[in-house]
Amino acid sequence: MFSYPKDYEDSKAQLQLKIDHLKKEGFEITESSHEIAQHLFIDRIVIKAKIKPKNRLVIDSGLHGIEGYLGHACIIVFLDEFLQKISPDTEIVLYHPLNPFGMKYYRRNNENNVDLNRNFSSNQFSSENPGFEKAIAFFKPRKYSGIMRANLSFYFNVIKMISKFGTSTLKEATLLGQKIAKEAIYYSDTKYQSST
Repeated sequence: MFSYPKDYEDSKAQLQLKIDHLKKEGFEITESSHEIAQHLFIDRIVIKAKIKPKNRLVIDSGLHGIEGYLGHACIIVFLDEFLQKISPDTEIVLYHPLNPFGMKYYRRNNENNVDLNRNFSSNQFSSENPGFEKAIAFFKPRKYSGIMRANLSFYFNVIKMISKFGTSTLKEATLLGQKIAKEAIYYSDTKYQSST
């Protein structure tokens, strides 16, 4: 029976137990780890095809670190319920998790506050986000003296921003990612992260 992991370390231990069990069942498995930060690793697990490989199935979890717990559960269910049903000419590659810092500290972003989902670039990070640049003040973090004040301020600022720039600017500003304000949301950075 699956037991949801209580933290990053528990998820790694659960997965290692599962991999060790699969090895005992006769699966040929190789493991490697890439250290992202002190004691935080992206684990790569390759389950070899049983015959000459023609296919490769890649499964990853935790691109947004906090989502690594659900991704971990999906990997365990896959190994328990579907691995035996996969074609014998299929190699399986698991990455667990892609963002160990975010998983360990229950954050979406990595150790550099980069949203890894925005850290892929086909144009050498040359794209701009004019909507974000217009509305940058809205997206920078602020400190408030209470939840009520924070909520009121948020709604006031949303209304102010929409009335000044329109909803399309808000949409553009949030969805495209940005590389100018490290402390703000959807920061992509200007270079690839070691996780990507």
